[in-house]
Amino acid sequence: AVTLGPDAMDVAPGAEELLLDLDRASAGQALNQGLERARHAFRDGDVAGARDALTRLHATRPDLPSPALILARLHLEAGDLAGAHRQALEALADAPHDAAAHVTLGEIALRAGHADEASRHFERALTLIVDSPPGPSRARRIAARAHKGLASAAVSGGHWQVAREQLVALLALDPGNVSARLRLAEVLLAAGDEASALEQARIARSERRGLDPPEVLLARMAASHGDRDAAARLMADVEARHPRDPLAQRALARWRLAEGDTPAAERHARRAVELEPASVDSRLLLAIVAGLRGERATSEAILEALHREAPEHVLINDQLALLLAEHEDAGKRERALHLAQTNAELFPDSANALTTLGRVEQRLGHDRAAEDALRAALRIEPGKPSASFYLAEILARAGRADEARRLLHASLQAGSADRYRDDARALLEQLQERASD
Repeated sequence: AVTLGPDAMDVAPGAEELLLDLDRASAGQALNQGLERARHAFRDGDVAGARDALTRLHATRPDLPSPALILARLHLEAGDLAGAHRQALEALADAPHDAAAHVTLGEIALRAGHADEASRHFERALTLIVDSPPGPSRARRIAARAHKGLASAAVSGGHWQVAREQLVALLALDPGNVSARLRLAEVLLAAGDEASALEQARIARSERRGLDPPEVLLARMAASHGDRDAAARLMADVEARHPRDPLAQRALARWRLAEGDTPAAERHARRAVELEPASVDSRLLLAIVAGLRGERATSEAILEALHREAPEHVLINDQLALLLAEHEDAGKRERALHLAQTNAELFPDSANALTTLGRVEQRLGHDRAAEDALRAALRIEPGKPSASFYLAEILARAGRADEARRLLHASLQAGSADRYRDDARALLEQLQERASD
């Protein structure tokens, strides 16, 4: 059975999402400010203050969603499903024929893993829109949310045909929704219709600049489903069909890197730089490959040049910190720590930044600080191979072999290709041999 990854269409409602049911042109500065005041009060824990602000706003703008419904979406944004459900039920009690309230209840149920309940709410919303439409543009937006929800519910149960029908309906309402189109491509691929999936990926790429070639997009989807053979075949197609596309060359370099083929990765990274010499992404990738091949001076020179161009670029600073942490020069190791700490402070929710900080702390002999940073990274991205491997090294060195083995087992069972997997497997074998002695 194929299980799709997290739904790229599912975005937690933020400030912009509060206006989903309105005509954007009608928003106005006063409305935006009022909504932001309510949102800030809610974030400060003043739910009553948020409700008061929304009630006053609703008195001047009755076309707004009800205060209870907006509060439900704020609770949903905060991950408080119980609070969201309570407010959405209040909104529905006040307006039993409000399609938006049913959609919100469906979204809450979907987030809670109750796909059947969610589908009932989404279907009820679509029926209400037909029976008593709330206005053409608002009805269109609510219907789009309902179709998106029905598609997500169908995907959770592996009902590919239903998911396809709902995504097609969503795209009929919102043809420029690239996330929905890519989700349709993924559903089609899971259903075995690769040709149609490729066509949807091609359309998505034509609608959004900067997307990878369609074969790359599908290869990633196939890999996420655990179908490495299909992914490899699609990446071979990329190599044949896109020799002059820098995005394709970067994707090929990353693929070869994950497969452990660093010579091929370097060839594609160099080709990407030749095709797009000013590209930060291509040069950064070349620096990473050079470092992995042991060409430290080359890697350092590229990264230092990139750092001068973009001193706050999180990935550049990550890679430079990792490289300098391996240096014999104490001054460079201290600079590595400064770069890693700055990155982690600027991006406290970045698993990459925290993993880099953990690795640098580890290389400087600060195992306690390293463990804290790596555990924080794994809370954000459970099973992250690099963080798992670095933390397992620390645990093994501290005599906590059982915990290290459990961590390595979980990381290896995740199934994703990663250049740390061979090191993780080797460390796990060492720990198992010691345990059997």
